[in-house]
Amino acid sequence: MPNLTVKSRPVSRRRIALVLRGFSLSWSMLLCLLMFPARANCQVQMSADEYAAYNAAKSQTSPAAAVAAWESYLSAYPSSAVKLDVLNQILYLYVQNDSGKALPTAARILQLDPDNLRALTYSVYYLRLDADASADPLRKRELFEQMAGLARRGLAASKPANLSEADFRALQTAVFPTFYSAIGDDAMNRRDTAAAIQALRTEIDMAKPSDTAKPGTVLQDIYVLAKAYYTSPNPDYVNCAFYATRAAIYAPSYASQIQPLATYCYKKYHGSIDGYEAVQTAARDNIHPPPGFYIKPAPSPADIVAELVNTTPDLARLALSDKEFVFQYGRPPDAERVWQSIKGKHVQVPNVVVTESSSTAIKVAVTEEAIKANAADFTFNLRISSDRVPSVGARVTLNGVYDSFNSDPLMITMSDGEVVSATAYTAVPNRDIDNAGIAPPAPASANHQPSVGDPISTTASRGFSRSPPNAVTAHGLPIPHNYALIFATDNYLHWPHLQNPIADADALGQTLNNLFGFEVDEVKDPTGAQILAKLTEYLHRKFEPQDQLLIFFSGHGYFDPDLGQGFIVPSDALRAQDDFGNMHMLAHDVIMRYVNRIQSQHVVLILDACFAGTLDRRIADSGVRGDTSSDIYSHATLDELLLRKEAKRTRRYFASGGKDFVPDGLPGHHSPFMSALLVSLNQAADRKGYATLDDLQQGLNTVNPEPRWGDIQNDNEPGADFILLTAAAIRSLRNPN
Repeated sequence: MPNLTVKSRPVSRRRIALVLRGFSLSWSMLLCLLMFPARANCQVQMSADEYAAYNAAKSQTSPAAAVAAWESYLSAYPSSAVKLDVLNQILYLYVQNDSGKALPTAARILQLDPDNLRALTYSVYYLRLDADASADPLRKRELFEQMAGLARRGLAASKPANLSEADFRALQTAVFPTFYSAIGDDAMNRRDTAAAIQALRTEIDMAKPSDTAKPGTVLQDIYVLAKAYYTSPNPDYVNCAFYATRAAIYAPSYASQIQPLATYCYKKYHGSIDGYEAVQTAARDNIHPPPGFYIKPAPSPADIVAELVNTTPDLARLALSDKEFVFQYGRPPDAERVWQSIKGKHVQVPNVVVTESSSTAIKVAVTEEAIKANAADFTFNLRISSDRVPSVGARVTLNGVYDSFNSDPLMITMSDGEVVSATAYTAVPNRDIDNAGIAPPAPASANHQPSVGDPISTTASRGFSRSPPNAVTAHGLPIPHNYALIFATDNYLHWPHLQNPIADADALGQTLNNLFGFEVDEVKDPTGAQILAKLTEYLHRKFEPQDQLLIFFSGHGYFDPDLGQGFIVPSDALRAQDDFGNMHMLAHDVIMRYVNRIQSQHVVLILDACFAGTLDRRIADSGVRGDTSSDIYSHATLDELLLRKEAKRTRRYFASGGKDFVPDGLPGHHSPFMSALLVSLNQAADRKGYATLDDLQQGLNTVNPEPRWGDIQNDNEPGADFILLTAAAIRSLRNPN
């Protein structure tokens, strides 16, 4: 997020004053309370020696000498009546001159006085600095939780005996916004947007109105509040648009970073940018949406369908694409009206594309959108089964009768199907007839346009006869269960859109599922928080020893030459020139730290992004090739491979390039890296019934720019592998005769 405050500098006297703003005490009394908050009248009894040591420390003019003198005093008089006051002195000196020691000093104060608001405030402040600076998500989470716990303690702190009720209320007014801001930050980090919204709104309500209209912590948290509404499980685009607009108006230097979120939320809700000026006016004049504030919502797909159905005289004559839109998005009565106009009617469907075929049914892509996506929207159940059917990818003309439809996912089913003509035929293989085989995979749409930040997850098991739990070979070796976690981003808030990552990811997921029985979990256009949330989910997932996990990223990548670090670019990342410290990107080191902590014994990480190879420190530092070794077990039998890999820990990576830009590919085509990867998987499956890491390496050797591969943080054991088994290979292992 835009940093509207300077959080990396030592705390200044001005900030000290801000922490204490709101006091109406005399300067002498304020100084007394600062230095000696434990006593009401600032009078104590000391021995002559202690008094001399105290005065010696007090008379020091150098901050370093004063700290040393005070510490010496406490060592000599550990039970001093003014111990707490002296620690406050030391804290003040560290805040002014050596902020790195302020946090442990505040902790010492809290051991003596758990409700000390100043120590709690400084603890929260410095823990937030540490959390903001941490690149380790697990450490960041730990710091945020510690910070929020202290902030809640501060909110519940009781009044010191020496402080009047009015002065205590003034102190609470001064520091409570800091506490609520910290609680909001922690909630955002935990993705608890409801708690974040509650805390941030409380902070904003307690702040001075002037602080909501100038760059600073409060205005920054107004922007964070907008993000909380945007990232909620049910996004509130109206409040997102309002608060992001106010932040953009009053932080003009950061408007280029903030305004895209405001515009996006407004357009997402309203449908266009028309009328946005009214939001700007309201946000300029009000801290919160005023009574009567209203943004007209865009018509929903169901509203569009209702208008179409009510204004079309002959529903049967609607274009097929319109009928599909009605079935997919219309309210049940509207969809039923259109369906009744065609149900039972015989129709010929010419020149459509086969996506899957068997002896009894053919799935085809009929509409132009479905053809571009290579996704079936019609199933023709054949009137007569056949062992010679149209090939996948062939153009075909079919006859059939409208029988039924399903809206989610969209599928129109035809009965009495009959092939009129086809550009290519294929014999149905035995593996298809005995229900153990898989239709060849097909590339998916390059035109998919989901909303940025809205992840779409699918767990698929189409076509593959999956092995039962604890399945073993004839020799008693466990058969691996396979999982794929796939991230792909076409659409970015701030970076240029890409054409093919989602299409590539869809094709890889289909290939892994159809050929090798992977359970596929695909997340499209994820934000940084959504990537980390999904990785955390897998971090806590239980795996069996033989299980295998493939993790794939496709989208933009970035390399910072100053840091020597590569990054994955999430859908909500700022452009590099606007993202100081690369805080909105995910460092390769962070990704690999998650990968190494996932409990699966066998993990392979594949990155198809610019600078992907820089996740290997050798490549990031020098651009060397990486590991060029091939599989020393490539000539072993399949049983031997399974036996040898069983106890080995697999941690390998494949990257589409080194310290290079890599091509996205032509629209509608796969990237060069993905094309070679898919060919490698299919050829290995056809040639021997399984694929290994060596097969992938050999298949990727001809790609330009040159892909890279190697061990993840030297955590791959010699002899480890990742074996992808087809259904035929599994049958062979279980019944070798």
